Amino acid sequence: MNKQRRKKIREIVGKLNSCVEDLTTIKEDEDYARENTPENLQGADAYPESERCSDKLDDAITDLQQAVSALDEI
Repeated sequence: MNKQRRKKIREIVGKLNSCVEDLTTIKEDEDYARENTPENLQGADAYPESERCSDKLDDAITDLQQAVSALDEI
């Protein structure tokens, strides 16, 4: 692979790492909000939806980290 393509990959890795940071912040905010939900509202539909969203965010973060790892091997 030539220098120009490697440079482009490095740029993409930087963007992916930025996405991981942003998604991690969003997930942490969602977790914090859910953990501080009053007990009487924890039975509402929004609570399990929040858990589901956090799980999906965690999956996306893991997938992006795996992509970065794969690109780092190039």
